[in-house]
Amino acid sequence: MMGLGRDYCNLTLKCLRCILRLAANTQSAQATSFVSNHIDPIPTTLSTALHYLGLQDELTAYAVCPECDSIYRLESETSVPDECSNHDSKGKLCSAPLFKQQHRGNRTWKKPIRQFTHQKLESWLSRFLNRPGIEDMLESTHLSSESICTDVWGGSYLSAFPGSGQPNFFDCPRDELRLGFLFYYDQFNYFMLKIAGKKRSSGLVMMVCLNLPPEVRYDLKNIYVTAMIPGPDEPNLDTINNFMRPIINDLVEHYEPAPIHSLDLKAARPVAGIGGTLHSIFCSVCNARLSQIDQFDMSHFCARTLDDYRIGLRHWDQAKTKAEREIVWADHAVRRSEWSRFSWWDPFTCPVIAPLHWTKNVLEKHIRDNMGANYELPADDGEAHPPPLKRPLTAVEVQWGFSAILYSTEEDLIKTDLPEPLLRYICRKYRIYEAGLPKRRLIEDINLWRRRMGIILADGTPRNNGQGDQVPINKAEFYLSRVRDSLSQLDSNSTVPALRGLCDKYSLPWNPNEKKEPLMKRLVEYYHENVQVVVLEETKRPVKGKPLGREVIMEVKNDMQRTCLPSWIKAPPNVFASADYSKIGSEEWKTLGLITLPFTLIRIWSTSNQTLQKRLENLLHLSIAIRILSYQSLTEHDIRYFEIHYQAYLSDLKELYPYETVVPVQHLGLHIPQFMRKFGPPTRYSENTCEMFTGMLEEISTNFRSGELEQTLHHELIMAANVKALLDSSNFSDILQPYADIIGEFLQRRYPGSEQPSSQGWHTKQRGEAINIDPETYGMLSAWARSNGTRPFTRRLYVCELLRRSNVVYQPFKTSRGNSCIQFRRPGNTATVPGRIEAILQEPKNAVQAPNLPRIIVLAQAFNPLSEQDAMKDPYHTNSITGSQGFRIMRMFYDSVDVQHVYVLEPTDIVSHVAICGFFDPEGKMSAPCSVILDLDLKHKFADV
Repeated sequence: MMGLGRDYCNLTLKCLRCILRLAANTQSAQATSFVSNHIDPIPTTLSTALHYLGLQDELTAYAVCPECDSIYRLESETSVPDECSNHDSKGKLCSAPLFKQQHRGNRTWKKPIRQFTHQKLESWLSRFLNRPGIEDMLESTHLSSESICTDVWGGSYLSAFPGSGQPNFFDCPRDELRLGFLFYYDQFNYFMLKIAGKKRSSGLVMMVCLNLPPEVRYDLKNIYVTAMIPGPDEPNLDTINNFMRPIINDLVEHYEPAPIHSLDLKAARPVAGIGGTLHSIFCSVCNARLSQIDQFDMSHFCARTLDDYRIGLRHWDQAKTKAEREIVWADHAVRRSEWSRFSWWDPFTCPVIAPLHWTKNVLEKHIRDNMGANYELPADDGEAHPPPLKRPLTAVEVQWGFSAILYSTEEDLIKTDLPEPLLRYICRKYRIYEAGLPKRRLIEDINLWRRRMGIILADGTPRNNGQGDQVPINKAEFYLSRVRDSLSQLDSNSTVPALRGLCDKYSLPWNPNEKKEPLMKRLVEYYHENVQVVVLEETKRPVKGKPLGREVIMEVKNDMQRTCLPSWIKAPPNVFASADYSKIGSEEWKTLGLITLPFTLIRIWSTSNQTLQKRLENLLHLSIAIRILSYQSLTEHDIRYFEIHYQAYLSDLKELYPYETVVPVQHLGLHIPQFMRKFGPPTRYSENTCEMFTGMLEEISTNFRSGELEQTLHHELIMAANVKALLDSSNFSDILQPYADIIGEFLQRRYPGSEQPSSQGWHTKQRGEAINIDPETYGMLSAWARSNGTRPFTRRLYVCELLRRSNVVYQPFKTSRGNSCIQFRRPGNTATVPGRIEAILQEPKNAVQAPNLPRIIVLAQAFNPLSEQDAMKDPYHTNSITGSQGFRIMRMFYDSVDVQHVYVLEPTDIVSHVAICGFFDPEGKMSAPCSVILDLDLKHKFADV
């Protein structure tokens, strides 16, 4: 767990025992008996120590074929053949070797080339359910139908989950325990950041028990590390089922049914047996196709249903050859999956859209591609500049294209076979959206535009058909201009009448009886000698600028230096706009979209031209949608606001960014509301913690032996979970508590998870001994106690360095500016105000009589609000989305606090942190220095918004 090899661990244990012996021998005459009774039994090998502690759980191991991924259970060496006995769809035997010979001295043995390890559910449950307090926590979670949904148990999916002979699986007798799990599968690269250019992939399968309270659900000690899939490559669409089969067999044996929903990662769709985002049927929820990806009106699409799935599976099962199955896959985007063995399995509902991945991908697409965050390009003035085409166009090619638009019938335009770059050029000229769309779709949209403009009639014929013969002539001239050595292209793209028309154009003779080849040769000879091909400069010009170009990025970077964030917010790197910088995590993209860019762009674009104002509004619509996705509780009202703001974001995309593609992640966002209704707040089923696990696995020191290291990592994760559970157990010896604190702190840094089951409460870190507080502060506390009808305070109190709840830390202003800036409720007032914490105080335990607990008091001061005159110049408060007429989450205050009023607060009076950015005011428009305050409350709701 600490990156030490087995030999180094053995050495450390031996040295530890030696040090303890030396220390004991210097203490007393009874040292000999103490050493023999207490120190000599200390193990000196890692295997013995692990055996004493009982940290290792039994894993079922399988030999894995290095060629076809077939698996063979390793009950004993003799039960597995030396070579793979699997036959492919054509009946061909694989026969790849499964073992390699290992030698040490005179000893020789067989070792699997690759191993797959699986921890059985029964093994995990036996340890998990025997831990003190676990059953109470499991039973504390139950289905809810309240209007404010705070967990997956308040969504419609689990409340309607089918059971055997009963309306709901979770309606069960008191003596039964029904568990629901979140299934997580992803790949990780164990060469990450270690060896340049190396990419190897291993798989991690984990399950999270949804019956646990959200506060402890994702702690490592509570996670079922189900399996590790060996590398060096990710299993393909066919072989992933080999690794899922033992897992599904185990689940079928223990629970029928077992409600499990998996995350819609890149890796999840192959597991579910449905097509990925590169499939023509790219959506896992509806029947939208890639050619329709820019259509955001969901009435154009139908939901994919279980009937569709079963029809596809029937065709899949009936297909006898690989080629036949490829046809089924192309038509239906479904294939047989191990999960289809469950009667409740719905591949269009169970794999939810992963909120963390979706947030990262949609923000990265919008900020990096649409807005073009790039320090090397200048900022544009609001005009969208088209990117270069795949190749430059010539004047003669463009002439052919426009003549085809004017004089071709609807059917002939399809047959004319205009090159894709030419079609995109035509679309740009007529403001027809073309970015990323396939050629066939471009022709369809051009024909629709021609109908709308009256260029073609209702029957598809051109209104002006007098020059219809000009189209094949212009086409022939284009291919004539491209002739180098061979006439084949000109021959296949021209007709004799068209060539005669070209001869007439250039006053060249032709004979009515003359065949095609002499005409072509005559034209080529003349054309090369007399005609210069003109390349249109506008078709090869580089991009001039981007919305987030150099000047804007400089403003953003300067504001980032003026910004203070609480410690639970991950600040993005200030090199986020560098073209070669790609190491930006999901939480950093989220901070950019929700905090960093709104701070800057509202300031500089609110008074800019209309296009930049629209781009700002577009970004803020997306920002609000992602903010709602981050809520810890949801109402139907919140979900509807997500729909409104996300639809508003999409509706302006093609107008504001006409040359940027629409990608699947943007379409998938339209389906997020249905998952919020089914599963509740996405923060309760986010893959955030699981992503931290894969990130941690990528950083562990290994020997890079693919096929072997996965088993080691699997053992390590299980042991780390068991160590955390051991240290947190209530019966852990008080004498060893200092040791538990040290190891627990290390594990908390190394492995993600919550603090401990009691993390739902407030915790403090005291600074030294209790002190006598000054008379002024004591007077405030006494007045507060009298007004609240509570017991008086003693004069002697602890001064605390921090106040913590779960992973959120509050600190005094002098200790941490970022953690001190808060939104709080003043005593006797439900309205919230922003301010900062000046001090945190706590009563000593010996000053409190049972059953009372030591009180925690927070002293805070509010920021000074702007004067009426300055408030009129506040672009954040007047913004229609973030200001007083919208979500009311951003407003300016003076960069000072009201020193005349100190508020005495309880921790529950603190609503949330706030983010603060110093307002850049070079022209001195404001009467005093100001800061922008952004509310970070993701839990409390304002019903009147």
